Amino acid sequence: MAGGKDRITDAAERLFAASGFHGVSMRMVAEAASVGLGTLTHHFASKEALLESVVLRRSAALSRAQLDAIRSLDEPGLDALLKAFVESYLQLIESGDEGWRSYTRLIAVFAMDPAWSQLLTREFDGLGREMIARLQTEVVGLDQDAAVHAYSNLVSLVMGLFASNGVLDQFSDGRLSSQRMRDNVTSLIAFAAGGIRALK
Repeated sequence: MAGGKDRITDAAERLFAASGFHGVSMRMVAEAASVGLGTLTHHFASKEALLESVVLRRSAALSRAQLDAIRSLDEPGLDALLKAFVESYLQLIESGDEGWRSYTRLIAVFAMDPAWSQLLTREFDGLGREMIARLQTEVVGLDQDAAVHAYSNLVSLVMGLFASNGVLDQFSDGRLSSQRMRDNVTSLIAFAAGGIRALK
């Protein structure tokens, strides 16, 4: 069985992803983790500290996986770069650790909150700068500002796809499924590649 601190962060990750920061109390987390409130506050003095811990514990693994993928590319080209960036994230989601699905929904929500978006930006700074440089390498004529726009839009697309928000299901009348992430990656890459090339 996971230790108390791990159970707390696992429970908080699920709850924050489902209900948002303001919809979750410390008592709710303690109950979901099967620990006393005193144990929870011993590890995390505030709800803010708890959320930060939840975000940070996976951000390093995600950033490392994506950096490794783009650095080990065997073939050049924008499409190959985008595929490496997206599929390295998808592999984590499909790894069997359900926490990655909760984490994905969580950061999709908190990336839009100015109070927390700076934390995410800081944690993925190295990855972002390397991707921006690689985009300029792969798309001749793409200037720095256009590459920054391209990366920002790419991240938004990926978060939207992996958050499984049900839009595909609704507007295809069930023919498509937000849950079949791997099936949807191809269209995301094609869309992103076309948009990025149009920016130069």
